[in-house]
Amino acid sequence: MSHASEEMQKAYTKTSFRLWATNEHLHKISKNNKRVPTQDHRCDRCKQLHEDWVHIFCCKASKNIQKQAFQELCTTLNELEITPPMIELLFSGMTQWISNQSIQ
Repeated sequence: MSHASEEMQKAYTKTSFRLWATNEHLHKISKNNKRVPTQDHRCDRCKQLHEDWVHIFCCKASKNIQKQAFQELCTTLNELEITPPMIELLFSGMTQWISNQSIQ
């Protein structure tokens, strides 16, 4: 099994500690710092206001990205020999969370 690249390790760390520079975050920075150009806090993909942490994962315009990420995750879980019922349970919970449904 290959190890994560340095860039992927940085991405994992940013995700774990919610350090992604969302447009909402960049808007706050630009509003408080006159040297930084004003940043609109709309989502670049769907143009909804307030692109925050949750919106990044739930954005309806990101379906292709989500599909690819799910496929890569499924491949990795299969390589790790995770049992199919566990994989199904994981994907069911993630899908319900992304679509903002209550988890059954």
